[in-house]
Amino acid sequence: AVAAMKEIYRKCKQYNIRFIITHVQEQPMKTLKKMGFVKMIGEENIYESKVEAIKNAVEYINKK
Repeated sequence: AVAAMKEIYRKCKQYNIRFIITHVQEQPMKTLKKMGFVKMIGEENIYESKVEAIKNAVEYINKK
């Protein structure tokens, strides 16, 4: 699953699309960190809630 997420992230990056994930539980987060995915996408792109992620995405879009 991590390999698939890395591939999706690479495609997003290729097309200048910001990759954001939400609601990552403790154990999956440990795995994502161990596999280097968190470092790859940046912790600033991982949110606890959809509301928080959407709010930040809107702010990001409005800056451009």
